[in-house]
Amino acid sequence: MIFEIIIGIVLGIILTIIILNQIHKRKILELKSEFRDSEKEIKNKTLSASRRSLVGKFIEKFVPFLERFDYEPSDAHFIGQPIDYIIFDGLHEDKVRKIIFLEVKSGKSKLTSRERSLKEAIENKEVYWDELRVDTEGLGDLDLGNEEDLS
Repeated sequence: MIFEIIIGIVLGIILTIIILNQIHKRKILELKSEFRDSEKEIKNKTLSASRRSLVGKFIEKFVPFLERFDYEPSDAHFIGQPIDYIIFDGLHEDKVRKIIFLEVKSGKSKLTSRERSLKEAIENKEVYWDELRVDTEGLGDLDLGNEEDLS
């Protein structure tokens, strides 16, 4: 009688281990499947965001040639960071009347905190002229290589 009880307990333990092992394997398969689905979704979102960013950067460079661009394209100088364009209005006539800082945005994109701080500095008229002169006297002749190559 005790022998049958021990065999029953051992069989119960073995069956419990087998059942728990099967449940564990199913759970692992479910988690792997969820992980693969999440990974695909993340890759798709990243790829989509990357494409939007690349399209935006591409568009930025061609803005001066759009009909809606209110400035002379030759007055617009693309710098990209921290602002897309500096426009020297009138430069094409050798008479700059004003300077415009232009940020190009596409879709629903918003100004970054850096761009907002630049906008605020400009709106608060924290814009100045400075000049740096470099003394080149005493440097002697600069070796530019063979002068014949320059013609």
